[in-house]
Amino acid sequence: MPERVQSLRSSVKGSRPTGRQPGEIYTNFADRQIGVINASNAATDLVAVRYFSAAADYAIGDFVVQAGVMYRAKVAITASAFNVANWDAVATFDAAGGGFVLKAGDTMTGGLTATALASGSTVAAGAGSFVGAPTAAVLGPNTGGTSTGVYLRPTAYNSAVGQVIVTPAGDVSVSGTMTLGSTPAAGDNDTSVATTAFVKSAITAAKTADAFNRLVNPAFQISQENGDTAVAANEYPADQWAYFNTGITGACARIAMGGRMPNGSNRGVYVQVTTAKPTLAAADQIGIHQSIEGVRVADLFWGSVYADPVVLRFWVYGAAGTYTAAIRNGALDRSYLAPFTIAAANTWTKIEIVIPGDTTGTWATDTTRGLNVAICFAGGTTSQGVAGWQAGNKVALATATNGAAATGALYIADVGLYADPGNTGLAPPWQMPDEADELVSCRRYFANYGFNVIIAGYASAASQNIYGGVQFQTQMRIIPSVSNSTPSYLNGSGWTWNNMYADGARGFFISAAAGQTYVVMGSVIANARV
Repeated sequence: MPERVQSLRSSVKGSRPTGRQPGEIYTNFADRQIGVINASNAATDLVAVRYFSAAADYAIGDFVVQAGVMYRAKVAITASAFNVANWDAVATFDAAGGGFVLKAGDTMTGGLTATALASGSTVAAGAGSFVGAPTAAVLGPNTGGTSTGVYLRPTAYNSAVGQVIVTPAGDVSVSGTMTLGSTPAAGDNDTSVATTAFVKSAITAAKTADAFNRLVNPAFQISQENGDTAVAANEYPADQWAYFNTGITGACARIAMGGRMPNGSNRGVYVQVTTAKPTLAAADQIGIHQSIEGVRVADLFWGSVYADPVVLRFWVYGAAGTYTAAIRNGALDRSYLAPFTIAAANTWTKIEIVIPGDTTGTWATDTTRGLNVAICFAGGTTSQGVAGWQAGNKVALATATNGAAATGALYIADVGLYADPGNTGLAPPWQMPDEADELVSCRRYFANYGFNVIIAGYASAASQNIYGGVQFQTQMRIIPSVSNSTPSYLNGSGWTWNNMYADGARGFFISAAAGQTYVVMGSVIANARV
């Protein structure tokens, strides 16, 4: 597990820590604010523009982002749902990629309507110009009815009424759409204002969901128990990934695919139907799933108003059709279903699904099952549901393709589940896990120590207990069940495990006679799977 640093935190709006030391970091979930204790031991907020929170109070002049629009508070606001009447829009995006206004030094196309200037007022000339001149009556008596040479300095844009506020010699309100004539090239450091499409593209390229993958063994690199051997239902083709199958004749295994794998990966898992079943029974289902420990997803805050969205991404290869990805809670009484489509048969297809955080239900945050991720090839009516969040244990959409209708296989690779607190809707670039690190993570849940374990001693007589044990290389999630291969003995018998711990296990065997004695076990298996 990655090391984490825990900051001061509160869910009470407006609450800030007191009596703390300079440099300490704090978080307020209700206010969506982070800060630091300054040199005067006072709490200092650091985020100037926050995502809007219905749980926070706002002062006049506070800035927030809501639904892709930046707003400034017009009045003091008590915690409540967003009300646009209390806010001034500062900046926004529209569907056509417009919404920003040139500051200076460029050409604007399209007619502009400005409020009439007072008689005798002046508009300063500058380096800019309009294409499509407004009338003299609109621009004022001193403009001569032409826009050439008029200098307008934008100061705000109100998307609600389509109004641009500009400042020439004095404040002037301009209404109507302003269209940018050009945009600087990428990397240009001039002072021109870029189009919305240009800025949005630059921001999108830099911002994605968090890089930390909540899944263990996401690239199927580790398979301590079964290697590349096909497994039966409820067994593990790769560590942490279980094969589920009810009522369908099929197989599942980890596989090496060489150059056919995406991202340069060399491992995947296939789910195969070996006997076609065009009509599914109610309880039929087939696919793979992983249960994730609660501590790995506790910071998602699912089951609360602070629930963060996540992005699920994976690659699939198989028959064309629409299949189902599912998220379930530990109790298996809350489910989210999303369709994914393979448009071109037998072509690696990247699937990326944005999943809103569940604000209801019970989501464990301890060492028990926090959530479950499933990829379903086919499912009967018992496991069927609708797209989105719902009650019950569901893994298949009623509208999905029956992947068991014909023989064939679905290949799955490089699966990622990422928190997306910034609502970017984009998965981060794929990062191949370090295999040695991933083995350590896997051994928190299942460890197969496939080497000779020798416990030796000297007995002064027959029927003496000879004690020994094994120290696990990784502390396990909980106290595991422990088993071993068939042991062999010198002058002894009856090996028994009698004390198990999260970091090791202890047992004993019985001497047959006085003298040297030992037991040899070819492997020791500790199982603490979720």
